[in-house]
Amino acid sequence: QEMEEKIKSQMKYDKEKGEQRRLKRIEFRQSQKMCYNCRETGHKMSECTKIKNELIGSTGICFRCGSSEHALSKCNARVSDGKLPFAKCFICNKMGHLSRDCPSNSHGLYPNGGCCNLCASIKHLSRDCPERKKSKRSAANCDSPITSLKRLDNKTSVDEDLTFDKDKTDSIPKKKIKKVVTF
Repeated sequence: QEMEEKIKSQMKYDKEKGEQRRLKRIEFRQSQKMCYNCRETGHKMSECTKIKNELIGSTGICFRCGSSEHALSKCNARVSDGKLPFAKCFICNKMGHLSRDCPSNSHGLYPNGGCCNLCASIKHLSRDCPERKKSKRSAANCDSPITSLKRLDNKTSVDEDLTFDKDKTDSIPKKKIKKVVTF
């Protein structure tokens, strides 16, 4: 019976510690939030007490067409040069562009610093890099002749010509690797 009481008290202690850790994580996340309106930490723009009246109406609309029915990602309206006439920049407070495209923004898409790993631009992510797209296109359009060699086995002579004919390519089946799952 003493053992059961010790186990219960330990479980209660563990639950209290877990709850304390959970509350600490919530407090940490709350302190890391940044308000785009007043640039202070500890709250989001939607919770800002210093919010300006003109900014209240501009949230929750499509930056391209001004509709409150959909977001920018679902907008089908065509605007020249990718302009966003209903967007308001958080950095310079001017209309017509987002903060990632702001000329006053020295970090571009990388708020904590950094750049594209391929071309060092701050205007796009590495996955959207035009250099990557160019290299994929050039690899696909490669016209250089490719020479393949046959695989040696016990029946093949070492002195035999091992180059493939392009018309007589044999597909060599890949060996399947068994996946081992441990619990």
